[in-house]
Amino acid sequence: MRVIKTAIIISLVLGSVCCAQGGGPATRPGARAAVGEALSPTELEMMGGGRRPVVAKGHRATLLAFWATWCQVCKAEIPKLSRLQASQPPDGIEVIGVNAGESARRIKAFLEENELPYSVAVDPEQKLMAIFGVEKLPTFALIDSEGTVRYLGNHLPEGSMDLKGMTASLER
Repeated sequence: MRVIKTAIIISLVLGSVCCAQGGGPATRPGARAAVGEALSPTELEMMGGGRRPVVAKGHRATLLAFWATWCQVCKAEIPKLSRLQASQPPDGIEVIGVNAGESARRIKAFLEENELPYSVAVDPEQKLMAIFGVEKLPTFALIDSEGTVRYLGNHLPEGSMDLKGMTASLER
């Protein structure tokens, strides 16, 4: 029993360090998304099945939140993301959680215990993570309706309820 407790503690510590200091996939060569640049046509693979464009028609923007079930920092961001999604009008910013390459079984178990009011996409081969240069979790990417990356970073700005800092560039 002592060995199991020690293994759990080590796992939690390593997961926390990985979230805070990196530990994402190795950087892959190829085109990368950059703030101010148009994203090449990219689709999301949704958890429930099916594919869809990153920014769905009828939305001002999409906020991708890259996360993993083991990432404590990612879990701490869920309430902020939930409030953001709830505060948006139907044509506002759509929040989509993008899981960082975990198995569908593991994601499903997490979602059964943690209700998320926003859609979840999967990235089993971490191709989307490579496009956005995700090297640590969480990572957030805001893409406007034209497909231009407006924000890319590891933290939601202060005052993330309305994301004024991120969305200022969406006002035209």
